[in-house]
Amino acid sequence: MDITHGPVVTPDAGPTRPMASQKLCGLREGPVWHYRQLVGGGSTPASGAFDVTSDTVFEVAVFPDLEHDPTSNASPPPNFDGCFAWFDFVTAEGTVRLVDQHDHPVDGSRGCLVADNWNLWQLDLSPLVGRRVERVDLASAPGRTGSGWLQVFGSVPRPTEAPDVVDRVRTTRGTHSAFLYSRGNALPLTCVPHGFNFLVPLTESRNRNWLYGYHRDGGPRPSLQALAFSHQPSPWIADRSAFQIMPWQGRAVVAPERRALAFTHDDEVDHPHHYSVVLDGGITAEMTPTSHGGVFRFTWRNPGRHGVILDQPYLGLTRCETLDDGRVAFHAAIAPQSGWTSGLRSPQPPAYVYGETRQPATIHPAWERRSPLEGLMVRGRRLHMSWFGKFAVPLPRPQASVLETGADVLEVEMAMSFISVDQARRSLRDEVGSAGFDEVANRAKAEWGDLLGRLEIDGGTLDQRVTAWSNLAALYSWPNAHHENVGTPESPRWAYASPFRKAGRHGLHTTGCQVVDGQLFVNNGYWDTFRTCWPAYSLLTPEKAPELLDGILQQYRDGGWMARWSAPGYVDCMVGTSSDAIFADASAQQTFADLGTELEAYDSVLRNALGPSDDPLTGRKSIGRARFMGYVDTHEPEGLSWTMDNASCDGAIALWSSRLAARAASDSEAVDALASRLDEFEANARWFANRSLSHALMFDPTVGFYQGRKPDGSFRASPADFDPTVWGPDYTETNAWGQAFHAPHDGAGLASLLGGEDALAAKLDEMLTVQAVTRPSMYGMHAYNTQEMNEAQAAGLGMLAMSNQPAHHIPYMYLFAGQPWKTQWLTREILDTLFTGSEIGQGYPGDEDNGQMSAWWLLTSMGLYPLFVGSGELVVTAPLFERLVWHRGAGNAIEVRASGVEHRYIQSLRVNGEPWHEVTIPVSVLHENVLLEFELGPEPSSWGAGSRPMSMGGGARAWQPDRTRDAQLAGSASLIDDRGRTVTRLAAGESVELSWDAPFSVSFLTLTSPDAAAPPLQVEVRREGAWEDSGLRTRASAQPDQTTAYALDGEIDGVRFTATADARVSQIEVY
Repeated sequence: MDITHGPVVTPDAGPTRPMASQKLCGLREGPVWHYRQLVGGGSTPASGAFDVTSDTVFEVAVFPDLEHDPTSNASPPPNFDGCFAWFDFVTAEGTVRLVDQHDHPVDGSRGCLVADNWNLWQLDLSPLVGRRVERVDLASAPGRTGSGWLQVFGSVPRPTEAPDVVDRVRTTRGTHSAFLYSRGNALPLTCVPHGFNFLVPLTESRNRNWLYGYHRDGGPRPSLQALAFSHQPSPWIADRSAFQIMPWQGRAVVAPERRALAFTHDDEVDHPHHYSVVLDGGITAEMTPTSHGGVFRFTWRNPGRHGVILDQPYLGLTRCETLDDGRVAFHAAIAPQSGWTSGLRSPQPPAYVYGETRQPATIHPAWERRSPLEGLMVRGRRLHMSWFGKFAVPLPRPQASVLETGADVLEVEMAMSFISVDQARRSLRDEVGSAGFDEVANRAKAEWGDLLGRLEIDGGTLDQRVTAWSNLAALYSWPNAHHENVGTPESPRWAYASPFRKAGRHGLHTTGCQVVDGQLFVNNGYWDTFRTCWPAYSLLTPEKAPELLDGILQQYRDGGWMARWSAPGYVDCMVGTSSDAIFADASAQQTFADLGTELEAYDSVLRNALGPSDDPLTGRKSIGRARFMGYVDTHEPEGLSWTMDNASCDGAIALWSSRLAARAASDSEAVDALASRLDEFEANARWFANRSLSHALMFDPTVGFYQGRKPDGSFRASPADFDPTVWGPDYTETNAWGQAFHAPHDGAGLASLLGGEDALAAKLDEMLTVQAVTRPSMYGMHAYNTQEMNEAQAAGLGMLAMSNQPAHHIPYMYLFAGQPWKTQWLTREILDTLFTGSEIGQGYPGDEDNGQMSAWWLLTSMGLYPLFVGSGELVVTAPLFERLVWHRGAGNAIEVRASGVEHRYIQSLRVNGEPWHEVTIPVSVLHENVLLEFELGPEPSSWGAGSRPMSMGGGARAWQPDRTRDAQLAGSASLIDDRGRTVTRLAAGESVELSWDAPFSVSFLTLTSPDAAAPPLQVEVRREGAWEDSGLRTRASAQPDQTTAYALDGEIDGVRFTATADARVSQIEVY
């Protein structure tokens, strides 16, 4: 018996440790086989004979096993060999190898197979039409010793493209995910663009985090537990204000696991305007959205008692009444859920529902078997279920009601409000009225069609085209309206239940939140979305972006701060105040509705950057000291990441300040709001430019990576103890490799730190060759193997963890090294291999995150990317399609054409017919009617190699330290201690003097006062031994304990501050 050749194929239950799927089953129903490659290579029959007809593909599901246990340090490294098997089609004329649906040859190359995941191959049978395949062999090359699982589905009709762009969208993309592995961690969102509610199907209806699992909840046959209103911005933030409806037949059972009905994805319709699924028993459940409501339709085909269950997952109350015509009206109050928000400054609004059945129905009380001890509190602690075990009795469920109908088709219309039941009733009347299900669906489809129809694409595979329109829909599903029309459709008046102001007692019909006039957009993690979503909104829909920007700025107007994560109020999640970059980019793209709005946004970023917040939910953590030191030390968790993200935002603020200063100085019609702040803008431009270079303080040349500094200034780890593969504690959701290139605003400065541009390119090359291996020794601050670790390992791109945001700019960092061809190769590799699987609920390499991953794909496929958000330019890479046009209206469009798209390397680029040799394009050019024409080729070229993206540093531009550290001080030492905690009181006429042994060129100084009022100080400088008035006039700050910068010029060797009245100062800096 030959035991060296194979592969060996044996019947099996299925993968034993799949992270995103159900274990011990196949991707679909049917036999599952385990394959084991043997060192001698060879082939093994996998399928029998069949005749090939036209318009068919051969479907195979493959799950390559990495044969690695991420929970054991003793486990061998990941083995990717299982990704390199292929299929030979044996005919009388010989053996044929085919290409898959992504145009990748299935010939022993890896193609786009993702390890430790189910993959669906649809092999193009076109070369074999009219012939008979005698058998299909699973083959492997000599030396490969991997394994995995497979299912052979055989010849099936070729998938075709829907003629309507809305019907091309697959909302189940990204749902084939789980806690330990994400292919999007998305939901099948049925909604209108930027709507108030999401309508979603639930496979786990009592879970706030994991609501719908494509495969993890039942494998090939998941079970529906409800259709629901949802407001979940991310599984990591959790759902809130959920209201559910579920059909039943025979006997109504409220418990989710017992009311659940199985289905297959073949019986599912997943479009943004319409979700439909056929459940066991022949019941069809459908839903279609308005912004604040929706219509649900249920069809029963078999005889028997039937109806729907109305339910809530957690605390709340549902009440029903019979109307005069026999129909049922219902209303519900849904209790607030704290999630990660807490405190009176961030109240979570309750929700209210009003709805009616369109057909007569009978009301029955809802009961559920549970323990009467459930929820009991003893000495302030909830009893654990182990106290009462399986003891359960039928008990009323006030959150639920059971409705029974004699109609074979039941339509239920409902709407939700955060203000009141009456407001929900008003929204239902205004948005649905008398319209039936199909009319509401057509309206929603038309709304999506207006948006999605702006995109034209020639070329590309079916999957790429589905991905394009699906990603576009995902991008414009966020952020969500939180406001409601309390007026009329003809004269709307927008208001919202404030998640920022102190709330009163909530009622069963009306919120206790303060109701505030205005429009508010919520559900956005700015750490994620600032990178691509907000630049894309401004670039693609400049007519809509001002409304969205104004809607998130409402947070600042109402609560005094911008959120870091909005859901719907302030959430203590992620690092950096990334709205700073969002607003700076909006200024660069001239997106703000007016100057007043822009200056409000500018003031919001100053509040983040100039001083500390007394609430961990807002502002920059540890900025109180970091604004003087230049970095956030290790006393603050993930202080290194805070420093890096602060620096990037500060670079954007610096450029914004420069633009405002230029407008104030050059515009003869500049309004007082600009002209009166000219000195402030000029000083801030210098100050924030220097602050943006502070990332250099975190670079440790002894290890060649950024790492955190302790409060005493030393690096966290010595060279002997430093391991760049360990995750955290300095690095947010990554390791030292993941933040090795975290200076997209200062690539030139990063190159200098590494030893030059060649060294930067070499470091990037090295990153792609160091294999990511998940094991306990690299968990670092984490207690388990997180999804990001597992995704990075399975992707097989070395330490480039493209599944998560910190890596999304990295492929473009080659541009700073003068090697744009490597960016072109890498971005195409990522587009080709990591965004596949739309057919089986995948489509993303990691969390989709409020449109961010979708926008990355869309912009990159256009050949454009906002590398330095706020810079006013986009960088260039190789586009994906032969032709892509985005219509902005009024004859204005971005058109991208490319010849040779089967290749990856740019040979030439013409912009509006003129040769273009730069790797960047100003946004001002892209906002005009613009045509980009690329010529791509099979080999790298020198195109763009002589240009570089904008960089805040490099050359002579480097971080400048505070010069007070080497000055002779006449005054209180606490004024220059880089703490700012001690208040020095100066009586009128009292002075503080700083002197230096040698003169230096001064750029600016800063003053920090515990008071918001302008400190009464005269500032003098000493030049060539003589004191003179600096001309500087102190300014008031918007808040107490904010640092204020003042521009200075020339050479000085002394500064003197003299109080003209009693003054209070806590810190002085001179740069």
